[in-house]
Amino acid sequence: MIITIEAEDKRGAKTTKDYVVIPTLDPLLVASEQNIETLVGESVQVKIELDKQNEDGNSYISNINAEESYNSDYISINNINIINEDNNTYLVGDLVAKNVLAGHEINIAISYTSKANIKTTTAKIIVNSKQGEVTVIVTGVNGENLAINTEVILENTNGEQIKGRVSESDGQVRFNSVKSGSYSVSIGESEGYTISEVLPTNKFTLNYEKNSQIVYAKLVPKIADMTHGLYEGVSGNSILINENINGFEMAAEANINFGSTFKLSGNGVEIRLKVANELLDTDSKNNIKVYKVVEGSGEAKLQEIDKNKISVMYEAVGYKIRINENIQSDTQILIRYTGKIPKESSIFERQYTNNITINGESKDVKVYTTKKSITLPDLF
Repeated sequence: MIITIEAEDKRGAKTTKDYVVIPTLDPLLVASEQNIETLVGESVQVKIELDKQNEDGNSYISNINAEESYNSDYISINNINIINEDNNTYLVGDLVAKNVLAGHEINIAISYTSKANIKTTTAKIIVNSKQGEVTVIVTGVNGENLAINTEVILENTNGEQIKGRVSESDGQVRFNSVKSGSYSVSIGESEGYTISEVLPTNKFTLNYEKNSQIVYAKLVPKIADMTHGLYEGVSGNSILINENINGFEMAAEANINFGSTFKLSGNGVEIRLKVANELLDTDSKNNIKVYKVVEGSGEAKLQEIDKNKISVMYEAVGYKIRINENIQSDTQILIRYTGKIPKESSIFERQYTNNITINGESKDVKVYTTKKSITLPDLF
């Protein structure tokens, strides 16, 4: 049988070529084609059916063999084998794409015996591959990238882990050649910070269709040794804050100096200060002072933080105070503010509660009046 193929180019030039095809009734082995979509670096199974044609009781195919492995700059296939499964014959192996590929074709040579003759066929594999990537971005309370050298662990459901460290230049860590699967991210301990949240909160899945994921890890400065009460000054290396869970009895129209201290590690901390509305006066916002406590020779010194590095905003739920100063680890901070007991408290019993909250840590201070409370005299 002769088959003639004619081709024509864009300019109308034609060429023909004849192919001689000799029909045969000999048993033949015909391999199907497999398309594989995978991520770079992951192992996927090759499984190609081998169709035995023209076999009868006297003529059959035997001694099917294939090379044990295939290796190139782009793809490797290991553990190549011929197996029989459910009365069908398959070529199997473990394929790994080494690079990003689009329609990359490889052929695996298969030899077999037909009527005492050794023949060959090929199994075609077409590979498309993408890079599996996970980027973890570590941010602070204001959404800024934190360039801190902390460990990040990427773990799949099989318990396999990939470890990396956050870059001190851009606050990110990138994992490349990540296999398909379901993953979670954990952040290691970082001096001066604690983990606020990791988004997405649940496990995420990587596959050929969704081959990249960005994870955001929010870290907030650590807070320790918080106090909140009446400010009574400095004694030696101590800031005196009088605390009483039962509260403090006050006279009507009394001016009160409140104070809160805490040890802060890290920058960009956000403080929520809620002062009872009845204690506020027209100048309350300007009366909020923020200090760093500097230990001197035998006595603590209060160094007020520049007002340009402090923002104080009044909201419906109280004051939002943000410290934008570069704070060293374990620096003690003092916040002072004032309040005034209203005049009508001399007639009725009243209780007033102020609250300060920093990164989930919270402390109250209560002041109250009773019918026995003394009204301060008019001095002028």
